[in-house]
Amino acid sequence: MNLIARDIIPGPIGPALLLLHAYPFDHRMWLPTVDRLAGVPILLVDAPGFGESEPSVDTPSLDAFADEIVAGLGKFGVERIVPVGNSMGGYVALALLERHPDLVAGLGMIGTRADADSVDAKAGRFENLVTMLAGRREELLTPQVEAMFTDSTRRARPEVVAQAVEWSKDASDAGLSWAQRAMAARPDRLHLLTEFNKPVLVMRGDSDNVSPAEASVAMAQAAGTEVVEVHQTSHLVPIENPGAVSRHLMTLYPQCM
Repeated sequence: MNLIARDIIPGPIGPALLLLHAYPFDHRMWLPTVDRLAGVPILLVDAPGFGESEPSVDTPSLDAFADEIVAGLGKFGVERIVPVGNSMGGYVALALLERHPDLVAGLGMIGTRADADSVDAKAGRFENLVTMLAGRREELLTPQVEAMFTDSTRRARPEVVAQAVEWSKDASDAGLSWAQRAMAARPDRLHLLTEFNKPVLVMRGDSDNVSPAEASVAMAQAAGTEVVEVHQTSHLVPIENPGAVSRHLMTLYPQCM
């Protein structure tokens, strides 16, 4: 597993922000945000089959991925984390909270949801998988990625969208398969936010057409907080508006010390 540290120095430190990427990307989607978080201990990670992480040979599982992340913390001396996930990354963040609650000092849920897939959503994942395995992954993935941005970004900043499309092309077939199967198998974890009495950031783009507003509202209500809506932004908030993400993470982080 590829786990990358930034601004983590030997000796006692506060919690590290653990930035968890969306599907179908890798840790690079967080780099525009990381550049704005100078001095904050940060860990970046690639899911199995994405970025520099080897594909998993085991049953696809977000829980197993969460356990693997925790197993890798020791070499950096990190004892507490603030998982911050976009989309699929949010599902991993909740798996970490459920399985390793003593490590979690706070939580960031960005363009994501806490409930399980519906029957239709699961069916859609497997339809996507069949299409990709039939050799048509690019004709499927590229429109999906482009649709994760607002019309204004596609018009005014086409280079941002093009970069995201290029990142998606780097994902391995094994990684895409692992992610779709692992996400389809995840349970409903909304109750964890009701029981979690530490700082939580719930953020979404106001034009997000992937994770609906009601999913964010449900998480915020469970956590006793408010939804932060980012103007003229869609599903991939850390790519489309890294400035907004970094500002709110710089507010969240001191509360988690």
